[in-house]
Amino acid sequence: MTSVIARNKKRDPSIDILKGVLITLLIVHHVHDFGHRSMGIDSTALDFIQLVQRPLILCYFMQTFFLITGMCSNYDKPVKTFIINQVKLLVVPAAVFSFIWEMTSGIDNVKHSALHVLKGGSYWFLTAMFFAKIIYYVLHKKITNNKIIFGILIVLSFCGTLLNELDLFKNYYWHRQIFDLSIFIAIGNIFKCKLINTEMGLICFCIYVVVCALCYAIYGAEIPYVTGGFGTSIDGWLFHLILATCGSIAVLNACKSIKSSKLLEYAGKQSLVIYVFHGLFLSYFLKAFAPLLSKGGGVSFFYAVIIITSVLGNCLFVAYVFDNTKLKVFFGKHLYAYSP
Repeated sequence: MTSVIARNKKRDPSIDILKGVLITLLIVHHVHDFGHRSMGIDSTALDFIQLVQRPLILCYFMQTFFLITGMCSNYDKPVKTFIINQVKLLVVPAAVFSFIWEMTSGIDNVKHSALHVLKGGSYWFLTAMFFAKIIYYVLHKKITNNKIIFGILIVLSFCGTLLNELDLFKNYYWHRQIFDLSIFIAIGNIFKCKLINTEMGLICFCIYVVVCALCYAIYGAEIPYVTGGFGTSIDGWLFHLILATCGSIAVLNACKSIKSSKLLEYAGKQSLVIYVFHGLFLSYFLKAFAPLLSKGGGVSFFYAVIIITSVLGNCLFVAYVFDNTKLKVFFGKHLYAYSP
């Protein structure tokens, strides 16, 4: 993989640390989504997560994944090589584990599960990442003027919000998210190391805080965001774009200041495996700890932390197993080490 990291002939640990932070935030976000929305657990800790997650997590964290993917991927590869690599890395795990997830979630009809996979599957992030990378790859190959590329992707981002607002048909293949998120791959790929700048990080953080405050004044707690859920309206689209961009650059530079964290670094390297399996473990631990999580005060927060760390720990164990067995092929890795 040719990238900022590869050019320096040394993997930049701050990028993996950032991915480790982001994947941990994803688990925190889903503690509330799974616990409160799906299971109806009434908890002080879950209420607190709901209160703070939009300004502190939702507005930027998925876009940051796309931005660093733009930074660390090579879009100059031959088309066949590029597509095969993306299929192995993104489509295979999305299809295989979407099917397994459907089958283990009580849907025992193989045909229904297979159709669900063909319509985009359960892992929206992998589907969106695959098509967003293809979109940018085509633009990068066909258009030399980056301003034109940005113009096209800004229009595409607005179209994603417009399609969500009109809601004329189902969100097949997560196309609304794909349209919205493709621009962040372009930002990462075009600007690369220029984004890693302490002064820029501080400026972006200040802009983020100001725009967040403005959104609170206009929308209350409903700050615009786009993840698997699409929480942006047409009038909030520009705010969303600013928050996602500035938040991503700010957290990128903040993690650059972390000198060392082996746990976060390893979690970042295994973020794809954690993404695929965290929902399974989260459902189990939320059910197991639901009575304790429902207790008020500090007890609720204590068990929320226990759930988050347990999910992360189990996902890292699964990642280790996959990384050291033939199962690694399900995540686009070669069975055997080789010299190119």
